[in-house]
Amino acid sequence: MTSTGTVTERTTIPSWGGRYEILGLLGRGGTAEVFEAADRLLGRRVAVKVLREGATPDPQAGARFRREARAAAALNHPNIVTVHDVGVDGERPFIVMELVHGEPLSDLLDREVRLSFGRAATIAQAVAHGLACAHEAGIVHRDLKPRNVMLTANGLVKVLDFGIAQALDRTPVDEPLGTAEYLSPEQATGLPLDGRSDLYSLGVVMYEMIAGRPPFEGERALAVMHQHVHDDPPPLAQFRADVPAALQSIVDRCLRKEPAGRYRDARALALELRRFQSLGPDATDPLPPARLTDKLEDDRVEDRPARDRAPRARVRGAWALAGLALVLALVGLLIPLMARHPSVAQARQAILRPAMALQARGACGGFFRAKASLAWRASSSRIADGYVVYRSRSPNGPYQAIGIVPGRAVVRFVDERLDLNTTYYYRVRATSGSRLSAFTGPAGAETPFFCL
Repeated sequence: MTSTGTVTERTTIPSWGGRYEILGLLGRGGTAEVFEAADRLLGRRVAVKVLREGATPDPQAGARFRREARAAAALNHPNIVTVHDVGVDGERPFIVMELVHGEPLSDLLDREVRLSFGRAATIAQAVAHGLACAHEAGIVHRDLKPRNVMLTANGLVKVLDFGIAQALDRTPVDEPLGTAEYLSPEQATGLPLDGRSDLYSLGVVMYEMIAGRPPFEGERALAVMHQHVHDDPPPLAQFRADVPAALQSIVDRCLRKEPAGRYRDARALALELRRFQSLGPDATDPLPPARLTDKLEDDRVEDRPARDRAPRARVRGAWALAGLALVLALVGLLIPLMARHPSVAQARQAILRPAMALQARGACGGFFRAKASLAWRASSSRIADGYVVYRSRSPNGPYQAIGIVPGRAVVRFVDERLDLNTTYYYRVRATSGSRLSAFTGPAGAETPFFCL
């Protein structure tokens, strides 16, 4: 079809009879421009992304743009921008997407610098859900950064611009496409990528939301990439002394150099962020401190035998005593029958029991540093899906959440970078979604006097 004008003249894209009327320029990137347009057929406003003038002769840019269209069109998730249509304006391909009203996360960070811990976790959890959808479709974003995270006017979080996304079953490109501050180590070195590369980039975004800056900065992209591969990021506590230990643990795990050390997938990360949010704004122990002699058996109220709660009264006469005996006999017969009833069985299964037999042991963990190894017996509740680990320097607390261990059968945790010649106390709670069980412990761990 003959073109009636170009997009830069803000006239019409000749797709299906001139369906889209350009209304204004929304933004420009390295290879593309984004316009607001009117969809004449459906009567709605849309965003149209078109390769910039001069970008089409580059076969790699054209291939990336077509790959974006195929990748984004295959995704359908509330945290990912929806693709409505694709087409060609002369020799320039374009993509029609939903028009998102709001602002990019980068603008919010420019204005507020740092976000509250709860807000940062909420945004990161929404992004993780969107990435999970993409990864399950075999697509890695490859350029996740605050500029590509849109915060809509009605409170939604949407991931934008799969412009350099690449299907997992394709041969990886050689050059490390993306933005240097948010590249994963394997992306910076040109190694094959999977979804865990995006989790590293999301860890960088979380770090920036909390600290007010990315973990690595530099005047040259090559220097920043070198830091991603070889250097440890500064501790978040250096910029926010009150950062919850549990949130620090989540970010640290995302930023591990080896992909195998990160979360297994984006859904696992989203679940851990949800658990962190369930701990409350301060992620500290909300219950009063417990004694070292606390007995876990006291928390298992569901296993206690039924007791006769009949009011104490003076029973006069033989007939009254006989009647009471008959009532007790009937109750004794009904209790076993009720226990077998499905509704009663389901209620008992819904009880979240704590872990058992918590043990902690201190050891050397590096040069002048110590660690504590924790082990416990798994919760007997099938609904348990993980554990929250708490730490204190006093057996009476207060206890602070320092880590979340996903999986009911995972019953070990290592607390690293501890001080020497110190006694630490630990407690554990089983989790089921946002539910928390009673405490297990405390258990004490004495770190060595000297370590090399």
